[in-house]
Amino acid sequence: MPIPSHGEEPIPNSHGVPPSFHFNETLGANDIDLRETETDITIHAALPGMEKLDDVYVIVSPHAVHLYLKPHQQGGDHPYRTIALPTAVDEAFASAVFTNGKLCIKIPKLNLTFD
Repeated sequence: MPIPSHGEEPIPNSHGVPPSFHFNETLGANDIDLRETETDITIHAALPGMEKLDDVYVIVSPHAVHLYLKPHQQGGDHPYRTIALPTAVDEAFASAVFTNGKLCIKIPKLNLTFD
C-alpha cells in the first residue's frame, strides 16, 4: 500500500461494509464528479453531514467505486452509491482525502501495456 501524501489516506482493501447495513436510499448523481486524466481517475463526492473519512465506507474494485455512508442516527438507512469507472484501475493504490464534507478519491489507472 502506498504511503499517503498531502493528507491522503490509503483505502484499505478489507474495509468491507458490515453485513447488518440496510440500504434503501442513494446518493444523488449531482453529488458526484468523476474526472479522468492519462494516468488517474479522481472522484469528488459531496457528503453533507459526514465529518470524517471513518463515516464513509469506500470500496474500490478494478471497474467501480462503492460508497456507503454511516447513518446520522442509530438504526437509520445507509445512503450508498456505486460509481462505474470508465477504465480499469489499480485499486491497491487508491487514496482518499476528506475535508469539510467533501470526499476526494484518487485511483491510478491500470497500466496494461504489453512489450
